[in-house]
Amino acid sequence: HRRGCPNACSGTQQGQASSHSIILSILLSYTFTRQMVDAFGMALVSYLEGGTQFHEIERDDGRVEKIDTGWYFQPFEQWRDVEKELAEYATGKVIEVGCGGGRVSKYFESQGREVIGIDISSYALKAATIYGATDCRLMDAREMDFPDDYFDTVSLLGNGLGILGDLDESKKLLKNLSRMVRIDGLLIASSRDPGKTDDEMHLVYHQMNRDRGKPIGLV
Repeated sequence: HRRGCPNACSGTQQGQASSHSIILSILLSYTFTRQMVDAFGMALVSYLEGGTQFHEIERDDGRVEKIDTGWYFQPFEQWRDVEKELAEYATGKVIEVGCGGGRVSKYFESQGREVIGIDISSYALKAATIYGATDCRLMDAREMDFPDDYFDTVSLLGNGLGILGDLDESKKLLKNLSRMVRIDGLLIASSRDPGKTDDEMHLVYHQMNRDRGKPIGLV
């Protein structure tokens, strides 16, 4: 999965259409384009400004998922249990890679942590600032140049392990993060297993990815 989408390949749909809904149809491809990221960021900003309750993601096989945009702004009490547990391990200076709407950064700040959030979407950073995250920077995760041993904790919560999609790029990211975090530092991350589904359309899509030599959950 990319971008922390709660269910793009899991088969779980959330939310019902309302009079306040607008639809952002995003054609997902194998290139994670800036246009796609900015569409996501615009949905976050619109939600916080009262305009967007739901957004839609269209996968390249035609599958459409309706997502409740509020998922990206859940308070700590509504996080998944595993993420709440992992968050308690964070110490010192934290970098959140792919901060999106800022829910994780804001929580860590409320716990007294010094936090830097980065994201490739300027609109997502605008949403994070509106939401209350303090230090959010426009930056590609593949191009981070923070000094060695700069952080105590790296956060990839919210399905952040799939942020780059490609396995080789993900390995490069983890290697760079290991350089930036102190030797006794931590990486806390969460993800989902896209294979845990009995939805036939997802299973067919997974097989298509296998045939292409790609991870099954890549969209």
